Amino acid sequence: MLIPRPSLCRYFGITIILFLIFLVCRLPRLIHSHLYDLSYESYFQRQFQVYVLTTSCDRFTIDVATYFESGSLILVPNHSDEPKCDAVDREQLHLQLEEHSRSKDDLFREKYAQVLDSCAQGSRAKCLILEDDIIFLHNPKRTREILVENTLPLFNDGEIDAFDCTKRGFGWLPSTHTGMGSQCRVYSKHSATCLSQCLREQRGSSQLDVGLANCQVRCGLKQKRFLLVVHGGLSSTMDRVE
Repeated sequence: MLIPRPSLCRYFGITIILFLIFLVCRLPRLIHSHLYDLSYESYFQRQFQVYVLTTSCDRFTIDVATYFESGSLILVPNHSDEPKCDAVDREQLHLQLEEHSRSKDDLFREKYAQVLDSCAQGSRAKCLILEDDIIFLHNPKRTREILVENTLPLFNDGEIDAFDCTKRGFGWLPSTHTGMGSQCRVYSKHSATCLSQCLREQRGSSQLDVGLANCQVRCGLKQKRFLLVVHGGLSSTMDRVE
């Protein structure tokens, strides 16, 4: 028995609609399948080294330190003999700064460069660089989950990705290059050497935010962004023209 043409078209249309419904329901899982049952803690511990840039471990340094285990966090004060830093009981990065001959901007740029040097010499693939005047939006567990979800590479190893984690966005989509938002940045170990060398060449010619943007372009990085922290509202410690 032959099926009338109108009925055949109707059956075909229903089949197409059902297939589209199935595809729409399954597509998010197909795209984000790598995030299902992800071992966030294990991935974070093995992939990330956290640096907290501070002058003397005041401001919000203690609050930031509580978000990460001692093995994942390194404090970066200007001096190695700060009592407040010793009280936090975390590893410290000892800097070599010539404070008498540099502006505050140059000092901070060199400090950032030495952190990048440490990142390049470290054993972890990514480095989260934080300043001490930030406020986390979520609890420690969710903070690490957001960090992992937005920096997990889909099609490569993420070596050329640079993340600004102070702005709304989706970590897998490229954005324009900007140095604003240096309070929270993620760089790969692979890119750290190029960035540190470039920042040192910017000495005396620009503020850190301008230098970061210029160096990301020069080093061939792709900037992306997601919102992890907000600025705490404390005044800048840099030299700024009013």
